[in-house]
This record gives sequence, structure tokens and C-alpha cells, in this order.
Amino acid sequence: MTEPAPEILTVRPNMVHARLDVFLHSSYPTASRTYFQKLIKEGLVLVNGRIAKKSYRPEVGDEIEARLILDQEFELTPEPIS
Repeated sequence: MTEPAPEILTVRPNMVHARLDVFLHSSYPTASRTYFQKLIKEGLVLVNGRIAKKSYRPEVGDEIEARLILDQEFELTPEPIS
């Protein structure tokens, strides 16, 4: 895995009333809610500079910082079939 890349989101009025993992999933739909629950559990998501809980419901103006874990790229080399 590569070094987590910080992503910062500010909660707008149309983004409230959902749990933090749901909020993050709606902001990054290619990643699963389970992925965001794992990040939250590992302390890689901060709300206003504090470690977040998955049950937290973002409020307007909250600053959410998520350190997204990116899979390390690798190259596959074919082997001869004998």
C-alpha cells in the first residue's frame, strides 16, 4: 500500500443527515461504505481535526479529512507454461 493521500471535504447544506461513512461513500462512489468504515475505525478520518466515529453525522461547515489508502500498483509478468 502507498502512503495515505489526504482528501479534505467541507460539508454543504445538501450533504447533511447521513452517517459519516454514508457521506464519504456519496463523495467517492467508487469505494464501498465498508471501505470507509474501515478508514474511520483505523483513525484515518478526522472531523474538524479530531478522530471521527462512524456514527457521527456531519453538520454544515464540518471539515472532513480522509486519508485514503490507495492500493499499490504492481506489474504481472507471465511465466512460460511447461
